[in-house]
Amino acid sequence: MRPSERVNEWLTIANQSPSLRGRIFTRMRMRIDLTQYQKLREGTDVVYKRLKIPEDIEVCETILNGVRTDFIFPQGAPEDRWIFNLHGGGFVMGSGAYSLHSGIHIARAVGCRAVSVDYRLAPENPLTAALDDTVDAYMGLLEQGAKPENIALYGVSAGGGLCLSLCHTLKERGEKMPAAIVALSPPTDLSGSGESRKTMLGKDPLFSKKDFPA
Repeated sequence: MRPSERVNEWLTIANQSPSLRGRIFTRMRMRIDLTQYQKLREGTDVVYKRLKIPEDIEVCETILNGVRTDFIFPQGAPEDRWIFNLHGGGFVMGSGAYSLHSGIHIARAVGCRAVSVDYRLAPENPLTAALDDTVDAYMGLLEQGAKPENIALYGVSAGGGLCLSLCHTLKERGEKMPAAIVALSPPTDLSGSGESRKTMLGKDPLFSKKDFPA
């Protein structure tokens, strides 16, 4: 299967078979006040730490170049194919438990091994901390023997933005690029001035008119 076909397959899974929380979020278009990040983190921790690891999934906590990650192994998944999962949360939310279960969802749907990155969050960490951790973890995965042509980046919202930023960094360094990127609702234009603000209005699963008023 060519990389482009694989990307289309993943997009179909993400759009047609979202998680329950994803369907609820899309339908309700929740408004989240990220300034209340401590309460939001505590709330998500309570929810996700209660979730059980599916029986067909093996999880291994690993440190890649100093970054805490979770390796996710669905039963029967190919040993040489990887999804590099970057969670969303506006760069201020997303505990290790949240990161883990978001990775489990996509790994099970695709039937592929995954690594979820528990990158550092704002505002208590420097501006570049999330990207620094993303780059370090990715390079650590390569050091473990994974090949770039067998890695797909997957991220939602802030995680989607990190996927794109990671590729920019890899290109600047002259490193080999991953096989594919699946970036859902990435924050690529914080000014809201791009044409897609109009063409995708009402179609994007996360952002709406309230996020980028005319």
